[in-house]
Amino acid sequence: MRSRVSVLTALVLVLPFFGGLARAQEGGEVAKQLEDMKRQLDELRKENKELRTRVEGVEQGAAPKRGFSEEDRKLLGDLIERYHAEKAPAAPSYPSAPQISGLVYAQYSMQLKDVHKVASDGGANSVTSDSTNGRDAQIFDITRAYLSIREDFAENTSGQLMLDAAGQRNPGDRNGFGNFAVLLKLAFLEQRELWPDSTVQFGLVPLPWVPWEEGLYTYRMQGTIFSDREGYLAPVDFGLGVKGKLPSGHGDYHVTYINGEGFNKAEGQFRHSAEVGAPDSFDTKHKNVEARLSIRPFPESEYLKGLLLTEFIDYGYYASARDIRVRNIAAVTYKYDCLTFMGQYLYASDPRSFAPQSNRQVVFLPDPRFGTVDRAGALPFRHGTAVGEGWSVWAVLNWKLFHESLADFEFLARYDELDPDEDVANNDHFRTIHGVSWRMNKNVRLMVDYETVRFDKARAVAAGGVTGDDGTGDTRPDTDTLFFQAEIKF
Repeated sequence: MRSRVSVLTALVLVLPFFGGLARAQEGGEVAKQLEDMKRQLDELRKENKELRTRVEGVEQGAAPKRGFSEEDRKLLGDLIERYHAEKAPAAPSYPSAPQISGLVYAQYSMQLKDVHKVASDGGANSVTSDSTNGRDAQIFDITRAYLSIREDFAENTSGQLMLDAAGQRNPGDRNGFGNFAVLLKLAFLEQRELWPDSTVQFGLVPLPWVPWEEGLYTYRMQGTIFSDREGYLAPVDFGLGVKGKLPSGHGDYHVTYINGEGFNKAEGQFRHSAEVGAPDSFDTKHKNVEARLSIRPFPESEYLKGLLLTEFIDYGYYASARDIRVRNIAAVTYKYDCLTFMGQYLYASDPRSFAPQSNRQVVFLPDPRFGTVDRAGALPFRHGTAVGEGWSVWAVLNWKLFHESLADFEFLARYDELDPDEDVANNDHFRTIHGVSWRMNKNVRLMVDYETVRFDKARAVAAGGVTGDDGTGDTRPDTDTLFFQAEIKF
């Protein structure tokens, strides 16, 4: 007992020395001194129950019954208070410093096949011939470059601005080839926690489907997702968005009220008088609603918590109340450990005169059932509604399934199929993508992949001993392309 009291006496005697030293030094030195003292006190607590009670009383600010002087007690309390203050995170100040980030997609592509099937009049056994259009074409390219700035204005209020440098790559235009146009991709004010787990965005805002699927897919570096690539959906638009989480981890929701034209088009649609029997007009009053609901049925299950059932609807107008635009996607997603999978069905309905531009050369083929010719003579106007249907499946497999040392490698497989107009024959097209990626570090990911695109061709018909086509089918060439791609984050 005498040795214990001696240790305690020595500790009390050196406390003033530690106090002077603590006042002379700041920051980490104070914390280090306190840590040493607390370690010695902890050892004494283990040896003597009475001493432990007295020290705990000092730490809690209570005056000791005997032992420590008032000055020593005050010094020890001050050191403990400083220690806890240093460990606590500093209160944020607003507005915060801007957070600047960048993202670049670079690629090298090699066209291995570019076959354009055309009708031949060489006889009954000569239905089509292959004309190579761009085989062995090789291009280095920057497909996208983003610069993003985000700043917090208050605890739950922030803003974001994103610029998008999109390449103007038209080999037929020497002046335009290789140049880039800078577009405004995002610009919005965000308010969080107006109600639990909620976010409200106003301005040029992200939309419910494309950014959400890209977040699961994670391979925007390879190219756009199915609905975006076919021209049916845009990633962002001008308007108001509300999103949030469902209770108990059962999923999330996202609803937007928007212009409906996407981020790279002006609001409103120009209408020719030939379509409506009235003077030409430019309409801006009709808007779109996009909504997505994702349900997680088994959030507590180890193996089924990654199952997600999603329904998406886009309903709006082009230039009048009768020019209705409809998009509907039903999807099943599953994510567990090394595997992420999605299967989706797409339904799209558009007036034929407003069908997505990427599919117009499919829809606008000679057919006596539909409309008149545009006064510019470029494409026929079509009356009625083009109903398109398609589906897409993709899977991403992480190689850590085989060994932990391979966790930076992933395999991607994807298949798309689309019929852009059910009333036009032989206009389906199909896409396959297979690739392997390697994450070099947190900033760089590399990928090699192979993409094939196939188009339905014209059916052969014989007349007078000469074989031609029936005027239907897709005139675009089949392609096989090998890509070497890089994702670079700043």
